[in-house]
Amino acid sequence: MGSNFVLVATAYQIAPVADVVILTNTTPLFALFYKRLKGLLITSKQVWGVLLGMIGVILVVISGTCSNPDSANSLHLVGDLMALIAGAAMAVYSIFYNTISSVKKLSSQVATFFTFLIGSLVSLFIIGISGEMFYMEHLLDFNAIYFILALGIFATLLPTLC
Repeated sequence: MGSNFVLVATAYQIAPVADVVILTNTTPLFALFYKRLKGLLITSKQVWGVLLGMIGVILVVISGTCSNPDSANSLHLVGDLMALIAGAAMAVYSIFYNTISSVKKLSSQVATFFTFLIGSLVSLFIIGISGEMFYMEHLLDFNAIYFILALGIFATLLPTLC
């Protein structure tokens, strides 16, 4: 879950938001791929659902790239790849979380909060070692606080908890 958050946050910075959102929601594709590798039964509805979803993903990503040819740079493609890997990471998390016995399983709320806390600490550490500490004073700016709350807490932490 932590790798998913880190990959998504980084992808948002270097790729279009629409691409990142749709590529991170490819989790069912990876879950279905896992089921196939394990030899588990896959229904035709699951196959059709994933195929239709992937057609939508491909259409959105291609239309965004075709409408803005300058956006097809290598950084944009790296962001798209990171978002796709984030979808796979969430599938891996979901699969492993479901295989843990309920006695040993942390609640999803505790896991989410712990991931949020670790991600925040890692972010502060990276800012600290990068020599960009003067950006920290911009955190006192109302707009920066608004975006941190909106993206970090209201758009990521609370929906995951719910």
